[in-house]
Amino acid sequence: MQQILFTGVITSEPKTYVVPADQQIGNPPDMTFCHFNVAATRAKRPGRKRPVDYYSVRCYNQRGEFAQKYAKRGMKVWIQGELQPEIIERPSGKLEILLNVRAVNTEFLGRREDINETILCIGQEGQEEYIDIAEDLIGW
Repeated sequence: MQQILFTGVITSEPKTYVVPADQQIGNPPDMTFCHFNVAATRAKRPGRKRPVDYYSVRCYNQRGEFAQKYAKRGMKVWIQGELQPEIIERPSGKLEILLNVRAVNTEFLGRREDINETILCIGQEGQEEYIDIAEDLIGW
């Protein structure tokens, strides 16, 4: 198992999904999980922009129910979990690595007022730009 620890900002509203028992191996009860995306910045190098990694996080069972109830877009979060990278091919033919994380522990760290961070965002046109999370990304 590949463990990962990181802090970042939730960039999408959490959504809950149910996987019916008939779509699972064996015959367990229906499985519920909460999914949200997190942007985490890395250390800045001299003369370069601060790189950002985007993670797709899933929280299962009670942790997922808690995340659905209390997590909000723009909230700072600490995640400990299992890294499950996935390589996909986009329709354009470009290969992309998705950083999927199955959360083991989560801590929600703050409110919007506590966020004073700028992250790199990929716009709809594929152009990179730095944005102020508190203003542009959250829309509060």
